[in-house]
Amino acid sequence: MTKSVLGIIGGSGIYDLPGLENVREQRIPSPWGKPSAALRIGDIAGLPVVFLSRHDKGHRLSPSDINYRANIDVLKRAGVTDLVSLSACGSFKEELPPGAFVLVDQFFDRTYKRESSFFGTGCVAHVSMAHPTSPRLRAHLAEAAIAEDIPLAREGTYVCIEGPQFSTYAESITYKKLGFSVIGMTNMPEAKLAREAEICYATVAMVTDFDCWHPDHDAVTVQDIIRMVNANADKAKRLVARLVRDFPRETVRETTRDVMREQSRGSEDRLPRHSIESLDSLSVDIARMIDHDAAADLWDRYKRGERNVFTRRLYTLQGQQAFDDIRKKYRADREFKQTVDRYISEFERLLEEVSRDDRGQVVARTYLTSETGKVYTMLAHAAGRFD
Repeated sequence: MTKSVLGIIGGSGIYDLPGLENVREQRIPSPWGKPSAALRIGDIAGLPVVFLSRHDKGHRLSPSDINYRANIDVLKRAGVTDLVSLSACGSFKEELPPGAFVLVDQFFDRTYKRESSFFGTGCVAHVSMAHPTSPRLRAHLAEAAIAEDIPLAREGTYVCIEGPQFSTYAESITYKKLGFSVIGMTNMPEAKLAREAEICYATVAMVTDFDCWHPDHDAVTVQDIIRMVNANADKAKRLVARLVRDFPRETVRETTRDVMREQSRGSEDRLPRHSIESLDSLSVDIARMIDHDAAADLWDRYKRGERNVFTRRLYTLQGQQAFDDIRKKYRADREFKQTVDRYISEFERLLEEVSRDDRGQVVARTYLTSETGKVYTMLAHAAGRFD
């Protein structure tokens, strides 16, 4: 388990974080240049919290001028494990009017002037962005919104444009027809860099207006938008306060990189090349190996006391091959077995921590059906925990 450190990036209208105690401002040097602002580091209800103003006070930085690499780098150096992005946006959907909050689960990147990776010549890496936000962190945000009676859409696609200009009418209509939910200018490459830095990331998109596709767009004034930014900022601060109050003080990592390292260190008994080269790749591909609805149903049945519900039929053909390979290696490789057991124990400890009340049962179910939970399901199944 890792000690939780919650990071908050404040977007338009959010330049500070009320309730932060024992505050110190710190400027952490970064090889990537100068971040947007000094970090405000403190704690709320005993949880370490690090706040960064994305545009700095006075909104002095436009979206294209933000040094996203430096921002994520200094947050990582400050120990942040989980990062919440609070971002103003426009809406493409009638059911997401001004004042609505959206927990973004997908992004569409239309930026073109920004450095978007920590990797490059001399150090090349390819990182999966299939599922760019943390299901666990989004579950905590959803629970916080329910507790604070803040209406919130649990999923949506955020298209990120370069800016600083807003969309043309033709662009806006195209984005709407493509099914996008909201539009903004700052979450890319922020989310990509957080993934590369192995920081769990989630976006709360706060709708200030309909984009120019809407027939009533011309009726919206600058004063209306500013009023909505301020109203959204007040709700966002309530949301963060509740999130911090209920957030677990320890967290399990959402990748299995440590497991992968143990597997790949000098072992000649590697998994076959046609299957999974490492458990790290398993964490990326697992969503395609287990049917989501089937996993949810099996866990519900298992929680009701049914046994022998987990079989190889839960997995796709590729998943069945991966399951067989992992089970074989678990039985044959002592170090691999110890690493898998440690991962399983840490995840089960997290489940126990969040399942102490009725509301926690909802969060636990979300964990179990997330990508991380599916990794746990396959590893625990292969280890014989469900026999």
